[in-house]
Amino acid sequence: MELITPIGNVNSAGYSISSKSYVFPDKNPLNGKNFYRLQQVDREGHKTASKVLLVNQGPGNNITVALAYQSARQVRININGKINNGNLTIHDGSGRKIQTHKVNTADAGSALNIDLSNYPPGVYAYQLVTPQGYISQGKILLR
Repeated sequence: MELITPIGNVNSAGYSISSKSYVFPDKNPLNGKNFYRLQQVDREGHKTASKVLLVNQGPGNNITVALAYQSARQVRININGKINNGNLTIHDGSGRKIQTHKVNTADAGSALNIDLSNYPPGVYAYQLVTPQGYISQGKILLR
């Protein structure tokens, strides 16, 4: 038996000639394995589902990432949590991966400095994935 519990909905921004990004965080993940799948419904009612993503959530093992500052397109990301062999990826507004960084932190409060000076102004997304399946993500606005 398949148990599907919707956790939220994000309305479309409507017709646009530019790429749009949508985010909906799960504010109350269950401990253990959480499976996520996005479903897109177009104006005609046609549904398209993404592949299923597994996220392991453990009590006390939350990995959080915070954008600390940015200046002259130098971005500093603070990482709260111990991570061995994690991957932080940066994507442009169209979803194309533009950078990947290996993340190894000895303890909470570590920082990662990222140079985005070669990229045009716009909205970028970052995502940190650990080998255990913990995910943290957010947005970066370059001006």
